[in-house]
Amino acid sequence: MRLSGLAIAALAAALVALAAAGWHQMQREQQLRAALVAAGQRIATAEADRRAAQTELAAQLRALEALRRQVRTPAQIAQALPAAAHLPAPVHLEPVPTPPPAGAPVPEPPRLVVPAEDIAPLWNFVADCGADRLRLEACQRQLDAADRTAAALRTERDAALRAARGRFWQRVGRAAKWMAIGAALGALAARH
Repeated sequence: MRLSGLAIAALAAALVALAAAGWHQMQREQQLRAALVAAGQRIATAEADRRAAQTELAAQLRALEALRRQVRTPAQIAQALPAAAHLPAPVHLEPVPTPPPAGAPVPEPPRLVVPAEDIAPLWNFVADCGADRLRLEACQRQLDAADRTAAALRTERDAALRAARGRFWQRVGRAAKWMAIGAALGALAARH
């Protein structure tokens, strides 16, 4: 009878160890699910922020393009240039000379006169535009890389969710293990 009691104690210890391991596995799966849900929320928030920024940028670009379409003539350009380029003094057009008599050579078009104090700010504006173009290209490359990274993270998150849920046979195995543990505990309880 002593061997039987030892076997029962060993079986009970094994069942307790299996139960503890199963409980620990469930805790890890719950933590993984919580982390994946949090990661999914962060990804969704980042995508919403990116979409909002893209919408705002598109609106600003439409407004700029509308202004560009409105300003067509040299006089309109001379009037709009100081505000657009942040120049300290206004620019103006030289007056057009009186029309030449018939058969005379066609005069040159009006010239834009830029005051001396506007030369440096205008040059700085042009240089800043070039630098901004380079920065924009770099940001676009970074955005493309971030989009690829986000897509990879979404794929990884989805794979982790599938792994956490388990495949069909994994779920069947878990259920069978818990059924076996319950049956063994029931058998032990029925014996005593």
